[in-house]
Amino acid sequence: MQEGDYTFQLTVTDSAGQQDTAQVTVIVQPENNKPPVADAGPEKELTLPMDHTTLDGSKSSDDQKIATYHWTKTSGPDGVKIENADSAVATVTGLEVGTYEFTLTVTDERKLESHDTVKVIVKEEKDQLPVAHVVSSPPISLPVRTATLDGSQSTDDKGGLSYLWTREDGSPAAGVRLNGSRNLPVFLMSLFLFHCHLICPPSPCFSFVFSPSDMWERDLVELVLEVSVSQVSQRQRDMLLRQVGVLLGVLDSDIIVREISAFNEHSTRLVFLVSGSPGRPPLSGRNVALGLRNKLCKQKNDFLIFKARRVDTVICQLNCSGHGECDSFTRRCVCHPFWMENFIRAQFGDTESNCEWSVLYVAIASFMILVAAATLVWGIVCCSRLKPVPAPTSSALMHSDSDLDSDEGQGGVPWKDQERGQLLRPQNGSLRNGQGPARAKKQREELL
Repeated sequence: MQEGDYTFQLTVTDSAGQQDTAQVTVIVQPENNKPPVADAGPEKELTLPMDHTTLDGSKSSDDQKIATYHWTKTSGPDGVKIENADSAVATVTGLEVGTYEFTLTVTDERKLESHDTVKVIVKEEKDQLPVAHVVSSPPISLPVRTATLDGSQSTDDKGGLSYLWTREDGSPAAGVRLNGSRNLPVFLMSLFLFHCHLICPPSPCFSFVFSPSDMWERDLVELVLEVSVSQVSQRQRDMLLRQVGVLLGVLDSDIIVREISAFNEHSTRLVFLVSGSPGRPPLSGRNVALGLRNKLCKQKNDFLIFKARRVDTVICQLNCSGHGECDSFTRRCVCHPFWMENFIRAQFGDTESNCEWSVLYVAIASFMILVAAATLVWGIVCCSRLKPVPAPTSSALMHSDSDLDSDEGQGGVPWKDQERGQLLRPQNGSLRNGQGPARAKKQREELL
């Protein structure tokens, strides 16, 4: 049946053939349809970095059936995107700071519509300060020298914490941090008083980039320059790297700078390594330091724009001839007992600290040299005292021909300087004819 008036007639007949009729009217009216009721949901409030949300219109209703849904943005910043806009539940992305209004339109099968609006408020992030919490370390008794400070129970409303451990100014200066744990939740060091600073990455908190312990630490080279770090510009840094690359025979792009800091008030510390070929580890730090040191010595240290004060590896790698340990602060060998440095090699050779000489051997050699020097001096003194004794003066009037031919004379004067063949003055009288002068006795004969 459709809308309209329907008339129906009833005819009844009895057994005698008598009839009677009656009519009835049926009126078909249109259905009683009400418009749907749209429900876009409650107002929403978001905080960045959350930039998306869902719009839920599933609670919309109708006395018959809702045929369609449709979401539209009626106000707010541009740039948003509505996904599944023709369904009961839609997703909005790309939200920014501001107030948005989204309208839901529902339609029933009779094309009756209903509208509802929902607000979405997007605010800037309001980060709460992190809460630092350090688990107290139990008391430590020597010989145990390591303490563990645990700050992993610190919390933040956004997460993503970084850690920075600093020592109190009033605590003892002894003790070093272990395994690069200065920026880790768990800090390993000697037991003193420390502060744990939590650093949250988003603004307005200060961001800190965590650097894990360097796996190429043994290949790091330290170059100390005689210039204040505040006076080194980026341009001068690049020029310095090019000069170092020329000395080492590598490209300046192969020199990877790990740190530029103040060594002291008037010096700058440059820490770098030289990368190897692709897929290979860096060049040996010990070889790089030794090569650069030799090149600077040949160039008389005037090649670089700043005068180099020291070139060495960050980690002291001297083998100390197998008889000592390398002091990481002084970069010198601390020799074992009964061993000492070969100062000749250290001063005039490769200038590398060593422990080559045995104290025992050096003592023996020094004693022998001292004895040899004393013997030499004693010999020289003795030889200077053994002078020849002059012969006594002869009392004869004349000397024989053999005496005249000899080189000896009176008082050690050669006879050639005197008048040979002449008679001497008579001494103690004259000689008889035929008698020769008596030969003077030598000192040895007189003693006998």
